[in-house]
Formats: sequence, C-alpha cells, structure tokens
Amino acid sequence: MEGPSLPPASPESYPLRTLEELENLSSYLESFHFPFNKASVPLPVEERIHLRSQMRPRLLVCHDMKGGYQDDRWPQGSSNGGAYSIWHWHLIDIFVYFSHSLVTIPPPCWTNAAHRHGVQVLGTFITEWNAGKVLCKKLLESKESVYLYASHLTNLAEVLGFDGWLINIENNVEKHNVGNLLEFVRLLTELMHERVPGSTVIWYDSVTKDGVLRWQNCLNQQNKCFFDLCDGLFVNYTWKGDYPKKSAEMAGHTRQYDVYMGIDVFGRGTYGGGGYQSNLGLIAARNAGVSAALFAPGWVYETGQGPSFMDAQNRWWGLVADCWPSVRKYPTKLPFFSDFNQGFWKHYFSDGNEVCSIPWSNISCQNLQPFLRLESAPRQGALKCEVSDECPVYRGGACLKFFGSFDEASYCLTTLYETNIEIVRPFDVIYSIKSKTDSSLSFLLKMRHKSSVNHVLLDATDSFDEVVNHPMPGVVLVRPEVPVQEFQGWTLLKYKVENSGKLEAIMAVSCSSKQRVSGFIENMETLKDTHNNQQSSSWTGNILKQNNNPIMPLTSLVPYEAYIGHISMSAPHEHDFNREGAFEMPFEISNVCWKEASGKRLVNLKLTWMLKASLVSEIMHFNVSVQNENGNNFLPLGVAMVEAFYVYEFEVAEECHTLTFLLQIMYKCGCLWPINQCPTVDLLIT
Repeated sequence: MEGPSLPPASPESYPLRTLEELENLSSYLESFHFPFNKASVPLPVEERIHLRSQMRPRLLVCHDMKGGYQDDRWPQGSSNGGAYSIWHWHLIDIFVYFSHSLVTIPPPCWTNAAHRHGVQVLGTFITEWNAGKVLCKKLLESKESVYLYASHLTNLAEVLGFDGWLINIENNVEKHNVGNLLEFVRLLTELMHERVPGSTVIWYDSVTKDGVLRWQNCLNQQNKCFFDLCDGLFVNYTWKGDYPKKSAEMAGHTRQYDVYMGIDVFGRGTYGGGGYQSNLGLIAARNAGVSAALFAPGWVYETGQGPSFMDAQNRWWGLVADCWPSVRKYPTKLPFFSDFNQGFWKHYFSDGNEVCSIPWSNISCQNLQPFLRLESAPRQGALKCEVSDECPVYRGGACLKFFGSFDEASYCLTTLYETNIEIVRPFDVIYSIKSKTDSSLSFLLKMRHKSSVNHVLLDATDSFDEVVNHPMPGVVLVRPEVPVQEFQGWTLLKYKVENSGKLEAIMAVSCSSKQRVSGFIENMETLKDTHNNQQSSSWTGNILKQNNNPIMPLTSLVPYEAYIGHISMSAPHEHDFNREGAFEMPFEISNVCWKEASGKRLVNLKLTWMLKASLVSEIMHFNVSVQNENGNNFLPLGVAMVEAFYVYEFEVAEECHTLTFLLQIMYKCGCLWPINQCPTVDLLIT
C-alpha cells in the first residue's frame, strides 16, 4: 500500500507573496497545484475586443472578501454549501479578484464562471506601505527588472487563462524611479495585448506623477500619465459629486468610459454611502458619462444581510439593475445547457433521484444564469420566478421555480434569457418541468428572420389548442416528441424546431392548465416582458390580449406553482458522440499515498486522463465517482474542470480490497456518457 507521496492537501489556489516567487515563476508552473489552477472556459477573443470597442458605460466588480482565497481557493470545490457566489453576470463587464498579497491570481472557479457569461477576469498586482516601498525599489531598479516582472505577470495570465491585471501601487515611489514605473505600466499593457489579444490592464488611482501616494479621486494631470499608458483608471472611492464629470472631460470623448469611478460597498467615505445606497454612486457615474467600479460587493455576505443571503444578494443587485441596464446577451451559440446551478448546493440529483446529500460549492459548475429580477415576496396577481434548491430537483442542485397567484383568465410571460444565436439548421430543445394541478408552463422562443419576427411556442400541456385551430401569422406551435418520459414527478420533453434566423429570447409562458384562449398572441406587440423595463420587477402578468381586447383587471385569483429542472438546446444528434478512441491517454491512478488517522484508513491519490484534442472544446466538465467491490452505486467524489482529479483522505473500510473509480464526461449540450460506457480504473488494496 506504499507509493510515491504527493503533498497531503487538496489542490489549492493561492497568491504569490514576494518578488522572488514571481521571479522564479517556473517553481509555481511546475508545482503540484498549477494544473488545477488553469481556467478551462476560454473567453472568445471577440468578447474582449468587443468590450473596448463599445462606447458605453462599463461596470467593473472588484471582489475583496476577508483577504481573498476563502471557499473559492479549492479548485475542486469545498464542503460549504452556503459559500459566496455572484450570479448577476449580465450586468458586469470586468471582474477583478483582489487581495492584499503581491500577486493575486484569480482562482479558476471565478474565471470559468465569468468567462461562461462573457465577462473578463483580472488579477491584482499590489504593493503597499513601507513594505511596498521596498518592493518597488527592486521592481523598478532597472529596465531589465521591469521587463522581467512584466513578462512574468503576462505569462501567468496567459497560461492560467485570465484576461489582465489591476495595478495598485499604494506606497510612495522614489522620484527617480517614476520613469521605470511608467515603463512597467506601458510594458505590461503592451505584452498583455500581444499575448492575450483584447486583454485589459487598469491602473488604480494612488501614486501621482511625482511618485507621491496621494489619491486624487478623479482623473487629472496628477495621474493621467498612467492612464495614458494602459486601458483604464480605477478611481479611488472618496470622490465628490462633480468629479465624474471632470474625469470625463479630462479623458476626452474617445476614452471617457475607460474611467471607472470607485464605489466602496462597505461605505468607507464613498459617494452615496455604500450598502443599499451603492446605486447612488452608479447613477452619478452613468449620468456623467463614465464607467463605475464596485469594490467589495461581498458586503452583503460578510455583514449577514437578511433575511437570507440569496434574498439580500438579489435585492442589492436588483438596485444595481435599476440604474445599470443589462449589457450582455447569452447564450450566443449552440449547444446551450443550464440546470440553473449558481455554484453551490445542499444536495445533488440526477434524473430526479438524490445521489448525494453532502453540501458543496464550486463556482466553476455555475451554469448560464437566467435574467431575473427578484423580489422578497410575490404580490397578489403576480408570479415570482427564482432559482430554488427545493427537493427534489431534476438535475444538479437547483431548479427554476415559478409561484404566486394570478388571474385564471390570463397568461404570464417571463424572459429567461436574452440571446443572440444565429440558427441556420433545425435544432432540438429538451427541458424538464414539474407543476402542481392546474398550473401549466411552456416555452416561447422569439426568432427574427430578416425584418420579420416569429414566435415558436413549445406547448407542454395542450394549453394552446386554439393556436392550432386558428393559425396566426408569426406564431408556430411545436408539439413534443413522443413518448414523453417521466422521472420522479418530472416530465422530460423534447422538441424539434425547424425555424431559422436569429434566436433573440427564451421565455416561459405560465397559465392555468384549464385556460383556452382563442386569439392567443394575436397582437405580438403585447409580448413585453417587464424584465426589459429596468424599473420594474421580473414577474410578468396579464400582458397578452384575449379576444383582441386587453385583459381586464384581476377577477379570480388562482394559485400557481411550476418548476423548470433544466433546458438544453443543440443541433440534432449532437449528443450522439463517438466514444471509441476518445482518449489520447487512458484513465489512470498515480501517486497513491496511505495514512492512518484516528483509527481510520485514508488514501490520497491522483487520477489523470487526456482526451483527444478535437473533443476538448465539446466538454463542460468531468464527474468523478468511486465504488468499492461491495457497493451497488457509484459515490460522487466531485467535478473536475481539467484532466486531473486529486482524491484526498478518502476513507477506506478495512474489509475493502478494491476501489473502482469512474470518469463520466458531461458535454456542453448537457448530455452525459451512460455509466456503463464510462472508463473506470481499479485500485487494488493488498
């Protein structure tokens, strides 16, 4: 049972704390932890380039929580089912991971989740106070030292898969070294642009052109020399009401949106006061024609805002959405899959069956999040839609719940995704639903072909028979394929959509299952989801016309409750993958290490594999499970985002002589390899 040992720890994300560590970067790149810290979800180059080409206010979010590297420091996930997460990516352009260590490397979970939603991720290079002054002497001692450290920072971003750096020099710099500091900013920006096209380097408002630490709280002649050499300025957060306008004027009309006015959500002298008044700073920045940077939005989590983290998080980001409209559309291509996972769960399900009851968090597993405005409680005559972890869910650890009450004579429409997908051939839509008696839920797809708009109605429960009996221009009804499958109270529906054009929106239609409406969608202009009005809540009610007349005020309220377990869109047969010869290198065990602790027999080991290069782009992640020779089912161990998984301190019963590890591939369309076709490898215990 002896074997070569690995460091007795799970793979971990961590910063570089000294210039020596950065100088000897090869030590990090050859470390045990390095392969696990590579992001697996790339950000398309066009997404990076598109950001800077847009003349509009941008939103930067700087994540600073308890010094950084909390639950998110474990690339394979943590056991905290209540860990912090962000899921309002449609409002964000740039995400910065911040700590007070010299080189803050973003944990891959943040990069994966952000990239999946089209958001850039930056690390932080920071020097502070007296120790920072000493560091800057070495950093800036020569042109050669400047090139060395700038090139190593560039190399880190390139090989780990993130998109740039925030530079924060919060200490005095000797005046004769300011020239080299400017060269450091210029060179890092230039190298990043060469090696990671469309990347971003931002300067924090701290040191002036004379090397003096004096926050300006705006863009002016004291800090413009740094701004001119990089992609933007993160303005310190104690600015006054007219500073955004002055900064816009100083930047000029071609670069005004490269100024990010800082807003400290903890409210430490910040404009507007922070907390639930952080939107005041956003409004001031937007009105002045500049961008904004929210610092430490984890305030909601750290200060225990109630009644629950999810409620408080949605309330806070709802205020942001009111004044900072959505800038992002997704998905942008097929295949598309989401089970609405927000990066944490209390239990894990497959086809409606619970397979694991251990709480977990892994932001890398976060799927594309729906565009929801959430309130603390539904109003009468309205439906509320929220991500829920109520048991049992269909798949993963969450589902989408619609509930409340509304007029039984009306239909309610909710936009889930604002999309931008060019459809050139037929595609399949698969989703799972569950509903209470008399609650019907269907999907509506908005598609544009040249100048005309069509709506494809995926009817789940025959609630729209009148559309068939009275066909109308611009409305296509699609019935599910048969036989319809049932799993633990969930209904799995599959549709083939043959319309082409641009898919612009994915919407849910709620109604009473008893309802029949002749003339449904007769005037498509009435399909206005209140999500598109940022001053309104996300629920939609009584928005369609009945018999060519506006629906009258509420008459008979009925309760409503329905759930969506997942949704998948893909080309036909996209899930029919050839599993023969899929691996370049087989599924293997290495670095086995046994130990005894508190009378328990524990094993550490590393699992590795390598897919053929042509398949890598089709993969979402890998599920890793284990089974002993007496077990009937495989026990989930975790999710791997890279082609390796480390099993740490797994308890092995004394009577166990064989452990079988199983690797299951999940594709981007949501399809999983059948268990009986997945590769396995045995650990024989002697």
